[in-house]
Amino acid sequence: MSPFFRRRDAGFTLVELMIVLVLMAILTLFTLPPLLRWLTRSELEQTGFQVEMLLRKARQKSISRQAPSLAIRQGRNVFAFVDADGDSTFTAGTDEELGRVALSPKVEWATLSSFTAGYLANGSATGLGDFHFRTRSGDQLKVKITSLASGSVKVEKLY
Repeated sequence: MSPFFRRRDAGFTLVELMIVLVLMAILTLFTLPPLLRWLTRSELEQTGFQVEMLLRKARQKSISRQAPSLAIRQGRNVFAFVDADGDSTFTAGTDEELGRVALSPKVEWATLSSFTAGYLANGSATGLGDFHFRTRSGDQLKVKITSLASGSVKVEKLY
């Protein structure tokens, strides 16, 4: 065997390794932005589904406790409670806290107006409306109360 073939079998050259690294860097540049957008969308969807579950829990507790419940926008949170004393505000010791959903850092409110979701003791909604969220990249999502009579909740993706 010639010396050229023996030296070649010993491993990769520096040039070959650099070519592979450059190709990997180029592939990363093309795949990173879609991956980051997907991660942001998944945080938006997670927030929406958590709010949906909180509203369903509020409706269920209204029926089981035979008392109205509310879900309100409170800073960067959606806060739900059973309003046992009927004054539309949370009173510790009297009202039952049902939970709180905090917006992730990548998710923000899409509207400045605040919406209060309310349920009566029979499970019907007190009004129609939605909690509207968005990301900085423009993806939006609404958690809507779609029926007064049934108090049904729906997540609507706007992207």
